[in-house]
Amino acid sequence: MIKSLISKLIFSIFKPEKRIGSSNPFKELLKLPVIFDLTSFLIQLRYIRKIININALEKKSIYIEDVINYNYSVTSSKLITRNRRAEIYYKVSSLIIPNLNKKKLLIIGPRNVQELFMAWIYGFSWNKILGIDLYSSHKKIKVMDMHNLEFKDETFDCVIMSNTLAYADDTEKVINEVVRVLKPNGLFSFGATYDPGDKRWVGSSVNGETIYKILKKDGMKIIFHLPVEKVNSLKRNQTAHHFSAQKVDLKTKLTDDFHL
Repeated sequence: MIKSLISKLIFSIFKPEKRIGSSNPFKELLKLPVIFDLTSFLIQLRYIRKIININALEKKSIYIEDVINYNYSVTSSKLITRNRRAEIYYKVSSLIIPNLNKKKLLIIGPRNVQELFMAWIYGFSWNKILGIDLYSSHKKIKVMDMHNLEFKDETFDCVIMSNTLAYADDTEKVINEVVRVLKPNGLFSFGATYDPGDKRWVGSSVNGETIYKILKKDGMKIIFHLPVEKVNSLKRNQTAHHFSAQKVDLKTKLTDDFHL
């Protein structure tokens, strides 16, 4: 008994169990508010010129043109982003996905390098992070329309989309595309804003139940869902749905196959 206690004490000191969802100590330090803001500021500062001289999607509809103009106006007016709204999707993903540093990540709609940095500090390897948007402010962000992803089936282990689905012209098609490029057991973590009073952005009129049904239809199981109510900048009530859904692996047979 004494030998067992001593061995456990030694292992606790020299080989402690890893905390779920944590990355290395240096990256944990970078998550602290002041340090994150300062580091993020310096990284974004390096790419300000790229934002000013931006390249955008060439072939586009009138609606997508409006999306580009609006989002670019936000990006160009806020050259340095401090908002950490996307962090919830990386935090949840880090709790669900094992060996995060070995997984391939697609970020849809990151706008600039700040979200790439956020993905890295939560455990994704820098060389396995790729972003797509309607315009590019960093070499790791490819110019692409989320309705037509230019990737082969089952390419990514994780897809993260923060506050981007509201700009979809066809919400179901976007989700279909995400599921297509996800590997079996791959995770889709995203936000979906429901604002029925919004007449500009088509995706804002799609409610949480509809999104849930699309996910289920596409063979996804819901891992996490958190609806948050707020009043937006236009003084309208809206619900922000935070979803994490996993692509069902048909080859895996669970003893208890229950899922939401």
